[in-house]
Amino acid sequence: SVVCSPSDPGDAARWARSIASLSAAGVRLGFGLDAPGRHPHCLRFGAAVAVREGMTPAAALTALTGDAAAIAGVGGRLGRIDRGLDADLLLWSGDPMDLASELVAVYVDGEQVRGRGEEE
Repeated sequence: SVVCSPSDPGDAARWARSIASLSAAGVRLGFGLDAPGRHPHCLRFGAAVAVREGMTPAAALTALTGDAAAIAGVGGRLGRIDRGLDADLLLWSGDPMDLASELVAVYVDGEQVRGRGEEE
């Protein structure tokens, strides 16, 4: 398993091509954040850049969710949508790997905490 370092605008595309190659080779990946030093948007940005450089959108989404949770040792209770698992859900206006998609709503413990007129 590999935890990918965060990516920022202006980073070399070589980083993303390496991630796409690892994914194509079947390596389990997770995107890292380095919080609190990096903004959470870095996670989706890094995944979107990796998709632009050849990673499949499905693999990128799994690297942000289920595989990241498995690498962290919490895959038995996080990282997937399934009965009995803990989940915070994000609703996007389109494909989450498309940086033009906007966050529409956030659900935590089954309750909407952002969206539909809520203060952004």
